[in-house]
Amino acid sequence: MHADESLVFQVLKARYFLDLSMMNATLGHRLSFTWRSLCGAKWVVKLRARCLVGDGFSLNILDSKWIPRPSLFNVITPFNPNFSLLWVADLIDRERGDLRHDMVDAIFLPIDEQAIKQIPLCSAWPPDRIMWHYSDTGALTVRSAYHAIRRGQVPSPSGVVQLALQFVWEYGEANCSLNGVTNLTSSGWTKPD
Repeated sequence: MHADESLVFQVLKARYFLDLSMMNATLGHRLSFTWRSLCGAKWVVKLRARCLVGDGFSLNILDSKWIPRPSLFNVITPFNPNFSLLWVADLIDRERGDLRHDMVDAIFLPIDEQAIKQIPLCSAWPPDRIMWHYSDTGALTVRSAYHAIRRGQVPSPSGVVQLALQFVWEYGEANCSLNGVTNLTSSGWTKPD
């Protein structure tokens, strides 16, 4: 439910996650089939969604998943603890509308530098948002998640749920508002047509 004005989103929010983002909500009690299905698929979103850089103010350079790569969206560069307080916004020169290349070169390993320098920036500086890396539109659908799992881009829920949960617990979730990443167009894991 990317559109938080939809009726389904409003009903689910009022019932299950009134004061939280959908990604931080727990199952609760007396669950609807839709809510149970959405909660059952959250691990896929947490594992493979990434942040789209806008203004960079909500993206911590260490903890957020903001670097567009085929599967790993976190920084690979080992960091000095002093860098843990840096935000992606600190790497952006707003006057020039470009990255601060001197800072990127000084902080990151070449593998990260290349990926970071490929990130397109918008001079309107919209807020950062979560996107599904495995679809052309950035919206998560059951179909795109299913195909990502089938292609091996996301682990299958049958054999590696423990591994996925361990990954999420160890590395945490992105320092982004995850309110907008609930655009599941069908409920549960079903094979698309």
